[in-house]
Amino acid sequence: MFLESGLLRSFYVNPKGDDITYCVTFEKNFISAYSSYISGAPAVENIEAMVGSKVSIIQKEFIEKKADSSLAFSKLMRFYAESCILEMEGRLLSYQNESAKDRYIFLLENYPHYIGQISKQHLASYLGISARNLDRISKEFVR
Repeated sequence: MFLESGLLRSFYVNPKGDDITYCVTFEKNFISAYSSYISGAPAVENIEAMVGSKVSIIQKEFIEKKADSSLAFSKLMRFYAESCILEMEGRLLSYQNESAKDRYIFLLENYPHYIGQISKQHLASYLGISARNLDRISKEFVR
């Protein structure tokens, strides 16, 4: 999918029944259950609009046919795949090397207009912290 406008989240439900947001996609970006796209297996994650959103759905068959016939399109798809890997690696490294406060600051600096649109529960989950810790962190930035 291509997110033309709005805000989407990717999430899964863990064995304890907790809803875990692991990806937030901002407008003018692609989003997919990429492992499902590659393997053809059912997706383990869900994609949900957090606000009114406009998306364009692109079928796998179209992508493959277009990539086979167009070197430029094939390069675009490789760029997308590489971007997904870089984003995933960046998130993994941020969880290992940065505090939740640093991750929150990153969102404030790069996506300030979205912070108020993401529910506290989803934002806390995305940052890997409890809603209570998010309250504590966010109070430091209230003006």
